[in-house]
Amino acid sequence: MKPSVAHTSHRTVYLIFGVAFLVLAGTALLTFQGAQESREADAKADQLISELTAAGARAPSREQITRVLGDDGGAICANADEALSRGVLYSQITNGAAGPGQRPVIADSKIVQ
Repeated sequence: MKPSVAHTSHRTVYLIFGVAFLVLAGTALLTFQGAQESREADAKADQLISELTAAGARAPSREQITRVLGDDGGAICANADEALSRGVLYSQITNGAAGPGQRPVIADSKIVQ
């Protein structure tokens, strides 16, 4: 029994879309460059960790700091006076709860420094 014309055209469309998807996915995988940690970012993370521990605060790991801040301070340092950046910064100075239990805390004025 011969396949119908509609069945053949659907198969052709699926084949074209499948090949196009594979080409695009392969291109995306080859061109994707993740956050690359540099020696400068590691040095700045070590400096931040030493400053935080000297101030008596708990410091995150070096990998976390370099992943979030990189070597230029990340999105929060791009324009510190921008309203959204300030909102993100203030939302991070909370009691750690989620949802309705989340409350702002009174932080030391030097926490941002």
